[in-house]
Amino acid sequence: MSDYILETAGRTIKLGSGNNPRVSLVRLQSNFNRGKIFEFILHDIELLGLVGLRSSVRLSVDGVVIFSGFVFSECSFFGSTGSGKRIVAQSSLRWCEFVRVTDSAGVPRIQFTATTVGQVLSQILNQHASEICDLGLGSENFYSEQILAGLDEPVDHLWIENRSLLSVLGEVLTIGEYSLDIDSATLFWQFSSVDDLDIIKIAVGRGSANQLIAYSLLRDLSEACSAVRLVSNRKVSIGYGKASPAWDGSLESSWQLRTDYYSVPNASDAEDSAWVYRRFSYDGISELAEEYPIELVQKVPTDGGGWTYQLLETQLVDREGKYIVSRYPILKVPEARRINKQNAVIAGKAKAGDVYIRYRYYESEPEKGVRFPPDGFAGQVMDTAGLKCLYNEYVSDERKINLDRAHREWKSKSSLNQAITLSVRGDIPADVFRKPVRLRIGHSEVPDLSTEEIYLPSIIEYDFIRGMSRYEMQKS
Repeated sequence: MSDYILETAGRTIKLGSGNNPRVSLVRLQSNFNRGKIFEFILHDIELLGLVGLRSSVRLSVDGVVIFSGFVFSECSFFGSTGSGKRIVAQSSLRWCEFVRVTDSAGVPRIQFTATTVGQVLSQILNQHASEICDLGLGSENFYSEQILAGLDEPVDHLWIENRSLLSVLGEVLTIGEYSLDIDSATLFWQFSSVDDLDIIKIAVGRGSANQLIAYSLLRDLSEACSAVRLVSNRKVSIGYGKASPAWDGSLESSWQLRTDYYSVPNASDAEDSAWVYRRFSYDGISELAEEYPIELVQKVPTDGGGWTYQLLETQLVDREGKYIVSRYPILKVPEARRINKQNAVIAGKAKAGDVYIRYRYYESEPEKGVRFPPDGFAGQVMDTAGLKCLYNEYVSDERKINLDRAHREWKSKSSLNQAITLSVRGDIPADVFRKPVRLRIGHSEVPDLSTEEIYLPSIIEYDFIRGMSRYEMQKS
């Protein structure tokens, strides 16, 4: 039988192998990267007056500390079934709920782009180090910048708005499958890869100290695929379309040139008039990419006998009218190299100039892309379920579109999602509560419970009253 010691409010209570008249242990729960919750009931009158909110709590079993934290809630009760105070304590990591993530100006809104998990954590922890220490969740120099630098899983884009440190840690660490353990004695934050966690064996077979009470094993294809393709934005090319004059009385009614350098002033002959325009339509261009500006350009000859395009105007897309309006008049010009009102137009020789709409359009392929496997489909979901499914993922930072990253994505998504829940009667498994670990089922006589698979527990809970452990795990 296990030997328990409870330390709280400056008192040390030796519980022996179970509950006693002073204290009843109820439940201990550990959530991966979310901390621990410990529930117990105080019956002792002296302890009832000493233990309150934020009182420190520590629980040891057989000399091993399996919980350290502070009282989060208390509920005093009295009735026919007895009296006492029900205590809920939370570990240091769970108290990070009281740290609101902000930028250097104290604004709770931060955006991270094209960075890594380690760099995100470094900025956040550095920004909130004093709050973390003031709450007793960390000591001076409670984390290692060198260790954080090794958490190099890329973060394409992360938007944090009105979030607690606890929720942000849970999300960011999941990106790279990292683990966080806060040492109960030193309050040092130890980050590591899930693959580096110790593997503990749970013996549930005949003759073992633990008795298997119940289990469930789920295998499904959620979020699964058998090929991964990383792509950037679609490739953009330049197109030219007809710039149709779109007469607007308010803009152009007074823009009929009758000048000395062009013709006889005030002449009424239509051949002696040069029409000009400011507004042009591109309604006939259906393929333009609206995220890019529209340009009005004029085709003019070069000295070498060729042609070039001279920019006249640049504007954002007019989604409603499909018009572009020039600040200066665009003359129907003769074949000359100069444009607008600088043209030396000869009387009776005016003709329409070559004016075009220059726009951008998306091609039918991305600017950059990589696929794993390069051809076909592969992986456990393909071998087991025959699933031919391509997962396309957009990556804003093209530097992160590479075969290694595609392979990592495929590796995680091409395996079956396997979740297992176990209920086991026996002593409290101190090793699995002491720090984050991975688990393997040992000596099982149930065919479904493989003794070879390694699982990562999301929740581990021990019921002190029933003497039963419950594990919720995913295949690691």
